[in-house]
Amino acid sequence: IMKILTVTNYYPPHFIGGYEIACKDTMNYLNSMGHEIKVLSSNYLKSDEDEKNISRDMQLIDYNNTSKYQKKIYEYENYTILKEEIESFKPDLVYFWSLRGIGIEMIKAVEEKSLAKVFEIGDFWMYGYMQNSFKKKLKSFIPFLADYRPEISPSICVSEWVSDEMQEVYGSKTTYMYPNATFIPQVTLRNNEKIKFVFSGRIDEEKGLDIAIKALNKFAKKYPESDFSFDIYGDGKDSYIQECKLLAKPIKSQVGFKGKVKSKRDIYANATILLMPTRMREPFGLVVIEAMANKCAVIATNAYGPAEIIDHEVNGLLFDIEKEDELFLQIQKLYFNKELLCKIQDNAYEHVSSKYSIMHVKPKIEKLLQSIAGVA
Repeated sequence: IMKILTVTNYYPPHFIGGYEIACKDTMNYLNSMGHEIKVLSSNYLKSDEDEKNISRDMQLIDYNNTSKYQKKIYEYENYTILKEEIESFKPDLVYFWSLRGIGIEMIKAVEEKSLAKVFEIGDFWMYGYMQNSFKKKLKSFIPFLADYRPEISPSICVSEWVSDEMQEVYGSKTTYMYPNATFIPQVTLRNNEKIKFVFSGRIDEEKGLDIAIKALNKFAKKYPESDFSFDIYGDGKDSYIQECKLLAKPIKSQVGFKGKVKSKRDIYANATILLMPTRMREPFGLVVIEAMANKCAVIATNAYGPAEIIDHEVNGLLFDIEKEDELFLQIQKLYFNKELLCKIQDNAYEHVSSKYSIMHVKPKIEKLLQSIAGVA
């Protein structure tokens, strides 16, 4: 049995994307196995509810709009909070998730106590503290720790490409590759007569919602009698959302902006095809396996995380980044080929059940954490 202190910038119910959800899923699993968990997070949208074993006391720093002096004050306060938490909780292991906006010197607070530590890498948060080297960036961001060069190791990486980059760019000496995971619900047979497309995630340019809308506009123009809907789940920048609503005018009767929802069930209950046209270097793509687990076919960008999850035309479809015409062709393929659609939905469910189930992945991570902590 371990005592694990988890440090992360955001923690659900407040989340930006799949990274924070994966963190909570991992903590819930470890807690269910009898380990004592304490989460230390930022004061972003601090909850008024009594949250057992969750502390939201760290300052989330806006590095773009905060003076150098004030940054130093906030970073030192966060560093002090972590040191005090270590003293009171006495963890066997400190489990770092994202340190974006709370300060890289959190690592130093752990090293000073010679505690076992591990990093979960599903977000290149360290880039914000680095350019060509840690030292160069630290001199501008954290003058009082200018000579401090932390090692982001050992690292648990969510995909092979993330593992490679942690070694080659960020100097991690030890990396392990364990993907994100999801719960596998019992899914009944699907009615694929009316196609319901969905988008789920942060609504900003990086996630490429405009690409999906352009592809569906083209589809609707070519097949005006086609019967489909497109529901969009998530929130983001108001200006980009308005841009996407304007772009969707030709098919506005078929498009619904649903906002952020708490339950995945609300997203996937009647969904047929998930569109994931991301432009960003997606570390993994939790939404991909969530959709697969609900027997929803996925059409995603053929790069980075999604490309490691999906076998094209076996358990999903892939298209080249930014190529809305290619996305249109994949949409057309699934819309008119119900046999292929059913095959991909079934294969996707089997693939995620065998490889990305919480009960398949998390026990391996638990065993690794015990090894790192030196706890039998």
